[in-house]
Amino acid sequence: MDNGKSYVYFIVGIFLIGMTTHSISATELQDVSSLYGVDSMFVKVSDLDPEIQKELKKGGLDLRLLNYVIERKLENAGIRVLSDDEYQSHQQKNMLFLKLQILPQELIQKHIYSVDGVRLPKSGPENRYLYMTRLEFHQSVFLQQNPDIKVLAVTWGTDSLGYRRLLRIQEDINGLVDAFISDFKIANPKPVETK
Repeated sequence: MDNGKSYVYFIVGIFLIGMTTHSISATELQDVSSLYGVDSMFVKVSDLDPEIQKELKKGGLDLRLLNYVIERKLENAGIRVLSDDEYQSHQQKNMLFLKLQILPQELIQKHIYSVDGVRLPKSGPENRYLYMTRLEFHQSVFLQQNPDIKVLAVTWGTDSLGYRRLLRIQEDINGLVDAFISDFKIANPKPVETK
């Protein structure tokens, strides 16, 4: 099987999963204890192809605004968010990183066919997108065999994929951030105030 055909079959498979389930979420690295003692973090949303970003922005999904919304959600939960300058100078390199991958509509419309070989209908005015999101928490860790070496590693992560409208993708991302905040609060409970 040539690479072109296998790519199309891969896309069809992902598409069909997304069509039947709309959204799949799974926490892979949910080691809540790794979040213990974290006092602050930097937030970064990955960049996309400029053309895709422009299309998403027209539809209401602005990556800069998304970054801002995630920062406010963390701050409202009592988690200190670092600016870029603060992150660069901070000893602990804690970062909440959102990777968003979206398959452009024209690629879906050009290459996706049903199981019977019938070309799938084009989306209407409210386009749906095949997407995958990955939310990861990166932090500085030491190597056990050589504690002098400090590296950045993913210690918590969850992801989601589906075939949805942009508004639903944003809701899905909010759900991933809420899952992180929940685990963060479990790892860092506030002390009970005594009277």
